[in-house]
Amino acid sequence: MFLLLLLTACMLPPSTAAPTPSAPAALTSSAKSILKNISDWIITETSLPTNNLTNTADHLKTSIFINANLARTLLASSQIFQNDHYLEVGLQWCDELVRLQHNQPTHDGRPVGGWWDTGYSDLFIADTGTAVTCLALCYDLAPPSTKDDISNRRDKYMSAMLNFAEFVVNGTDTTPRCDFSPGCDYDGGGNNTETTATWLVGDGSLGDGYYMKKLNLPSYTIATATTGGAFFAEMFALTGRKDFQEMSSGAVTWLLDKVQQNGTIPYYIYPPTTVPHEYQCTSYSAEAIIDVDLRHLLPSISPINMTSSKAMIEYLLKNQQESGELVDPSKASIGEQQRSPRAVSLLQWWHEKTGDPKALEGIEKYVHFLTTKTAFDPSKYGINSYALVTGFVGLAMADIVLPWSTFSRGMKN
Repeated sequence: MFLLLLLTACMLPPSTAAPTPSAPAALTSSAKSILKNISDWIITETSLPTNNLTNTADHLKTSIFINANLARTLLASSQIFQNDHYLEVGLQWCDELVRLQHNQPTHDGRPVGGWWDTGYSDLFIADTGTAVTCLALCYDLAPPSTKDDISNRRDKYMSAMLNFAEFVVNGTDTTPRCDFSPGCDYDGGGNNTETTATWLVGDGSLGDGYYMKKLNLPSYTIATATTGGAFFAEMFALTGRKDFQEMSSGAVTWLLDKVQQNGTIPYYIYPPTTVPHEYQCTSYSAEAIIDVDLRHLLPSISPINMTSSKAMIEYLLKNQQESGELVDPSKASIGEQQRSPRAVSLLQWWHEKTGDPKALEGIEKYVHFLTTKTAFDPSKYGINSYALVTGFVGLAMADIVLPWSTFSRGMKN
């Protein structure tokens, strides 16, 4: 773990901060073309509003986190291309997500805590965090309801998000009943006794729901990033609640404090695994770091650990392939490869903060890679074949074209 070195020179107040470096026109144009291609593929080739993975090569056939990234891509694209159809399809997925939520009392007797079947036989707070971060963007972009509109999408979205927050913070009084597939059971003993008062660990990190048919309470890196960092930052932006502010700031402080000397964040999970997850931890942590920083939470709570952030950037640039791909496809797992694209957004964030030309070069190399046949080859990378990688690429491209359009506006500058 790095010795904390808290430098604030790059985190000046908005009134005195240096102008944000902008992306070159050629880079933006390429990213926009890729984004349009992806957005049209989502519309024409998938059945996003059903939450099923249709006409994709992914082994999963339904997934709230994979589809969330597709929906978020469409929502951002609706702003970029001024396309109401993109917006409506993205909102329709959020409508389905709300419909799929399960609700039950919390451990301390609050009437409603909300959770989701993720698309497989685990209740992952980590993957759910990705889904509800998209739900926050749906809330932000949904047109205001009229007095005659009984559906009132925004109210339903907010209610679902608040219910999930209650579930995470205040636990559940009974083990959730898995109805995802026949024989699915979150409690391996079948006794409905696996309950908890909270998934907050107390040091800023989060546990991860029910995993391998057992309650999973120890710190989990991805849950801390997606729910602890990104989702709670979104909720603070939308509600102004201090508890959401503190939880999101605490989560990112925990993540940055765990950065190793080589620039990676360990994959904390129980039971432990030896399978590499370096890029996944970086990609998901990028979501948290960016979202929390957009709300100016880190400077006011604990200034960004610039040493840790710089180490993460150096790791990405050092390991970027000559082709521009972030990971070595001959060594990395499919999971690492397909989740790595969001790390490009960390390069973008770093370039905005510091003006580092090497970060910009890394982004340009990656976008150039995306214009090659290899990027669309399902046996190589799989854009517009695998929904998983396509969603992460879509998010990264949207934020290059219109910075941070994949996050709710909330309390942005």
